[in-house]
Amino acid sequence: MTIFKKITLFWLVLIVLFLNTDITKSVSAQMYQRCQVATDCIIGEYIFDNTGAPITSEICTIDIRNPSGTLVVDDGTITANADGWHSYTSNITTPEGLYRAIIYCDDSGDIGYLDKSFILGTTFEDADEDVWGYSSRTLSSFGSFVNDTWNLLTSGLTTTDSIGKLLIDNINASISSRSTLSASEVWSKLTTDFTTSGSVGEVLSAHITSLNTLSSINNQLLETIANSPQIKVWYEKGSIILKAEITNPSSSIYQTVEFKQKLPKEVGPEHIIQKDGLEVKYDSVDETYYLEGEFNLTPREVITKSVEIKNVWLIADSEIEGLKEGSSNAVEFLKGSSYHAQGSMLSNEITTSLNSIKEKQDGAITPEEYISVYRENLANLETSKNNFQTLQGLVSSWEGEKKIVANVGGIQITSTWGIIIAVIFGLGFLASINIYYLGKRKQIQKPFLKQIFPKSRAKTEIKQTDKTS
Repeated sequence: MTIFKKITLFWLVLIVLFLNTDITKSVSAQMYQRCQVATDCIIGEYIFDNTGAPITSEICTIDIRNPSGTLVVDDGTITANADGWHSYTSNITTPEGLYRAIIYCDDSGDIGYLDKSFILGTTFEDADEDVWGYSSRTLSSFGSFVNDTWNLLTSGLTTTDSIGKLLIDNINASISSRSTLSASEVWSKLTTDFTTSGSVGEVLSAHITSLNTLSSINNQLLETIANSPQIKVWYEKGSIILKAEITNPSSSIYQTVEFKQKLPKEVGPEHIIQKDGLEVKYDSVDETYYLEGEFNLTPREVITKSVEIKNVWLIADSEIEGLKEGSSNAVEFLKGSSYHAQGSMLSNEITTSLNSIKEKQDGAITPEEYISVYRENLANLETSKNNFQTLQGLVSSWEGEKKIVANVGGIQITSTWGIIIAVIFGLGFLASINIYYLGKRKQIQKPFLKQIFPKSRAKTEIKQTDKTS
């Protein structure tokens, strides 16, 4: 066996000892990308169209929620590269834990969603530096591990065919032929306990011990992360379905998991259709309700909870159409008045705002969009209602003016007819008086005439006598 093969065998033994851990299993249990605290973390995905060609336009956005469910990134812009790689750079300081992230892409109506949830916390890229920089580290807590590994069954490095003896003999033969420096001087005369300062044995001993320490620390960290209960929460369409997946990733540990999920501020107990074994409680600090439950999970057990919530994030079509119809009728009533121009402008603003509310509401796809659009539409609806009240004030003003005009016109008509009737009545009264007095005058004149004209009677009598004779 050549010197190089023997040295190779030696290092293979060390590597096998170091790697004889359960790292592979632990790493495989880590389901999400890890991001370092307060450090740029790239979240991305390749996006291709139906033909397999990379999409290079910016068609995607990202929403990120922290472990408590608060939206910390809303419609974040995702940058597209020429090769179809779409990415978003996140830099979050606190709190550590699972961040739920979803990428939404809309390519001319072809819509897709990608779960890009990640864990914010310590990564293992700089674990060696962290371990070596730890002030309380020690390299002397493994007993005789180094000596046992180096010398196998002896303590003097002299046992025939032992690793130590083979290395000494071959190194001596190789080095002595090239230099006056002997192998024994290199090894600091090969002390039996590897404690001579600066000797190769002491250096190798330190490295072997540190590697085992690092391996132990890594195992503990990975086991802790891998066996931490995992909770994923998302919404689905239906009424509104809040789904929660609770996982015990450990293959050997039974775990009790406490589940707590805040509900949107619009939701109360009366809106919960199906609780699926969870309790609804009130948080007096946030003034919102939340779901709570406790579950005992067996190793590798996964349970799913589905909470059905009434869709309270909709503005009724009847309310929208009622406001539009009311504003249209008001403008029609104001025609011909000085208020018509102002009323028309208000009516147009109301109609435009209500059409926008309807369009956004009908265009919402995911439950998260329903909630976001509803909250935005509420503000627009309030503005439309205020404009409608102003429009009603114009209608009331115009109605008041019309009543005043009608009353004045009525008074004028009544006065005219009163005068006409009074004149007619007066003329009739005067005519009656005149007729009365004329009648009286004739009665007085008859005897008076007889007294004044007595001869007329004599003539009449003479004529009558002549006729008789």
